[in-house]
Amino acid sequence: MTSSLSEQVKTVLTELSEPTETMVPFTAERRAQEIGRVMELAQIRWLVSLADIDARRVPEALGYTSTERYVAYTQQTTARQASEYTKISRLIGNSDAAKKALLEGLFGLGHAGLLAKAAARFGDQYTIDEGRLLEIASRQTLDRFSDTIARWIHAADLDAAEADTAHRYNTRGLWIQQRLDGSGTGRFDLDAIAFATVAVTLDSVAGQPDPKHSLNQRSLAQRRADALAEMALAYGPEEDESGSDVEPLEPHGRRQGGAVIEAVVSLSLPSSSGVGRDYSMADQLPEIEDGLSDLWATGPVPYPIIEQLSCDASWRRILDGPSQKLDYSSPTADITPNQRRAIRYRDRHCQFQGCDRPWNWCDVHHIVSRHDGGPTTLNNLTLMCRHHHTLLHQAGWSFTRDPITGETRTTSP
Repeated sequence: MTSSLSEQVKTVLTELSEPTETMVPFTAERRAQEIGRVMELAQIRWLVSLADIDARRVPEALGYTSTERYVAYTQQTTARQASEYTKISRLIGNSDAAKKALLEGLFGLGHAGLLAKAAARFGDQYTIDEGRLLEIASRQTLDRFSDTIARWIHAADLDAAEADTAHRYNTRGLWIQQRLDGSGTGRFDLDAIAFATVAVTLDSVAGQPDPKHSLNQRSLAQRRADALAEMALAYGPEEDESGSDVEPLEPHGRRQGGAVIEAVVSLSLPSSSGVGRDYSMADQLPEIEDGLSDLWATGPVPYPIIEQLSCDASWRRILDGPSQKLDYSSPTADITPNQRRAIRYRDRHCQFQGCDRPWNWCDVHHIVSRHDGGPTTLNNLTLMCRHHHTLLHQAGWSFTRDPITGETRTTSP
């Protein structure tokens, strides 16, 4: 029997093995669908057989601790996938109606997986509602049926649904972890309302792809990451209250009520008084030493990060005495209010080619960097949204403006 079945499968595969490269596109697409359907039918037949050997406890007789372990080993799949296969096989074994619907192609394995999870969780209620659920599965797409099963589960056990809701809320959290270079990673777990709020907000900012004429096309994940950073910029303390007694860089207020990021950099300045360091932004811009500097909140970061922050920053003056700090001034903005207004009036929006983010979502960028001696003058300043400002400092892009004609040029790495 096994040999005969194998020969049948080989015959079908041979008939479908004609190279699609020689076919017209629509014929090739139909052939791909045929092959996919044959594969799914073969998998359904395998699940029917799995239901039989599971009912007769064959895996245990072969030394496996469970049918799931047997499936994971023999099919070389993950424990999670093996569990899903086993649940579907048990649905088939316990329900002739579900088995018949699957074999007749009324719905696919995705639908069967949802039904199997429902049956495993609420067996008695599933038995009562199975006929209706099978009928719905036969006419709904997988996405819609997933919603249907979710609603059914909520209604099947109201107490369990309430307990699940409480559990989700009580175990909510957001975890972030900093890497050695100052970047970070993380994950979050939110209750339904909080997740919907975050999802809608992210979608409102990042849902639409970048314009086709944009030089830098971001993925959805990248747009969401940038949107998260912008959301953080829109909320936070208006002034730094760290009480730091070190030389900081503080971005000038970019958003109403926006978060302040304080950077600590090493400055080497001559002192005519011999009392230590005396520095005023009105006099000169100091050389910023190469290598790592710090963000006050997170620690060491590579120099390009500091260079980017210093484009639009406020500075403090600190005077060291032999045993104590003699002066710790209030922050002084490097870019004057009048300069900022003039730049906003001139540029109106981000000047990166293809971008139209308005001025109130932009940093002020030094076209020739301060590290390279670029002055803080109108001709050397321009508006850049945070995403494109980051591209210029951290991803190798460049931006130039002709001082005579005002023509701008954006160049990829």
